Order: sequence, then structure tokens, then C-alpha cells
Amino acid sequence: MEGAVNRSCKCGGVLKRTDIEAVHTLGKRPAFADTDPIKASWKCDKCGIIRTQRKRQPEKEEQE
Repeated sequence: MEGAVNRSCKCGGVLKRTDIEAVHTLGKRPAFADTDPIKASWKCDKCGIIRTQRKRQPEKEEQE
């Protein structure tokens, strides 16, 4: 899949991230952790289709 992922699915459902989960709460706001550093994953709440997209990786400095 190329480009940014649209949150709305073709079936009319909503694509929600599955690779991010709440770890603990700091006061009233939850803290989130990324479980997969290589790809982002979404799942439709209506039809269950799974979409993935490769994340941008930091550029490595060349060693001379």
C-alpha cells in the first residue's frame, strides 16, 4: 500500500491501529507503546480486513 492510509474502509467501517497499545496511565491520559517498529497495521472494525504500511526508518550514518 502506498502513501498514507485512509481511516475509512471500503465496506463503510473504520480502520483502527493494531500495532499500538496502551501501556499504563499517567494521571488521566494513557501512555502508548509501539509494538512493531518496522510496519504499521490497521484492522477494519466491520469487515476485519488487515492493512499494513512500512514505516519510515531513520537514516543510518555512513561510517568511513
